[in-house]
Amino acid sequence: MSDIGVDGLADGAAKALLLAFERLLTVGLGVDSPRGEHGTLLITSGIPLPHLNGVFTDSREPDVDEVAEFAHRMTESAVPWSIQVRGEPTPELVEVATRFGLTHRMRLPLMAMPAAPVTFTSDGHAVRTVDGKEHELYRDVLAAGFEAPVDIMAALAQPEILDMPGATAYLVEADGEPVSTGFGILVGDHIGVFNISTPPGHRRRGYGRTATEAVLRDGYAAGARVAFLQASSDGLPLYELLGFRVVETWTYLQRG
Repeated sequence: MSDIGVDGLADGAAKALLLAFERLLTVGLGVDSPRGEHGTLLITSGIPLPHLNGVFTDSREPDVDEVAEFAHRMTESAVPWSIQVRGEPTPELVEVATRFGLTHRMRLPLMAMPAAPVTFTSDGHAVRTVDGKEHELYRDVLAAGFEAPVDIMAALAQPEILDMPGATAYLVEADGEPVSTGFGILVGDHIGVFNISTPPGHRRRGYGRTATEAVLRDGYAAGARVAFLQASSDGLPLYELLGFRVVETWTYLQRG
């Protein structure tokens, strides 16, 4: 896969993903994101999706007591939340999650790819960057692509997020109509790929690929050595085609 090795890619991507979440919270949303002595991170985005709130860790061997302490802080939360672990949770972590009613498992693959030249195959699709002044347009396309309510996606399209240093939002357009979104965030020498979203009526035309390639192109130009993302089952084939590989799977323990 490269001289970095799968484990090295996984460790780097896991650390970069949590740092990206942390920056989105603290810089973009202005929300405190405390870390424990053993690296456990509290994510409180306020977005009503369990994999965007809760107790996260980039350690392969999380400190169970620290996870439990942070989980207790989430008990007053009004939004769905989860305990995230790399790979499969240990029996001790399952016991902690069960104590808080988190008995359902959702799994998301973490994918990574060492930097490589990006060859555009966009078939002439236009892609441009957008900033906070166009947050409503970006929000509407993002929500349509994820088939989610606009008020949920609004938090990911706030002007403060679109204008974050080191982050870039993208719109792909066809005949002047926005047809796909993308978002890249530079974390050290890693570029994170987020918000690849295409509304149902525009899918299977290469727009999502165009958005992803734009994030990679600009991230590599800015010095990134590795790209990373978490993929849905629908997006997995596209990312594999671009050269990403699953380096590990994350488990989110949440309410059923």
